Amino acid sequence: VYVSNKPIDNYNKIKITFSKTEFPERRIKITEFVFGVMVEYTENEILKLGLDEIVSIFADTLASSAISLQVENYDKTLDITNPSGVVKYLQQRQKMECSLSIENESILLGKMYLYKWSTQNSDGTASFELRTITDFLTGQYAPEEYTLGNAKEIIENLLILGGVSDYEVDNSLANITLNKYVAATDVRKALQDAVNAACCYIKVDRAGRVIIKPFTIKNVVTDIDYDNANAPKITQEQMPNKFITSYRTYDADGNTTETEVIKDLSTPG
Repeated sequence: VYVSNKPIDNYNKIKITFSKTEFPERRIKITEFVFGVMVEYTENEILKLGLDEIVSIFADTLASSAISLQVENYDKTLDITNPSGVVKYLQQRQKMECSLSIENESILLGKMYLYKWSTQNSDGTASFELRTITDFLTGQYAPEEYTLGNAKEIIENLLILGGVSDYEVDNSLANITLNKYVAATDVRKALQDAVNAACCYIKVDRAGRVIIKPFTIKNVVTDIDYDNANAPKITQEQMPNKFITSYRTYDADGNTTETEVIKDLSTPG
């Protein structure tokens, strides 16, 4: 990864020249340009780091993972009063990628979107909260007439309407028929209803892809017979041979007397 710290703004064309390579006569291949700001923090500068990965198997709410980060800000890089800082580049719903480097190995924590941020000048810290795209679904779902459609098509149209471009909807949902009509609501609620109706679960992986798949139950038994039913086993623990009963009595002065009665069944009579 090659990083340039030179600011680029209001450009119509970018020209990049490679003057030399490490090995001669090798072709240079550029996979992508990533525009933005790369900020690195050391272990001592990271005060708090949390990753919550949520999958709702009941689809009572759309899954939304989150990353919370608190870092030192003594140099006021993230201070709004600093004209050379990076706060001016921050905006809600801004796509961000958070990675953790351990012994020269980069571990992707998530590709999410900036939800909120703040700076605390009193203790020289700054905080960020990132959330997945399911927290930023936009648009309204207009009710349709009582027409039918397959679940895959309905769910994909809702994702596109909500502004999601990276998604994976299981192909088996094309075999499930749903009613397209729901009362006028937002895309997030309509998507949740469609996922529930198709008996699916929804999750967002660390690459930011929304994944919707149906629940699967393996080795379902519909008929019980002697081949798949285990013989009942009835076991009885050792019979007790002694019972102990305790009770308390109270007199008019409030004094208590505790009596214990022991019944020994091992002794005849």
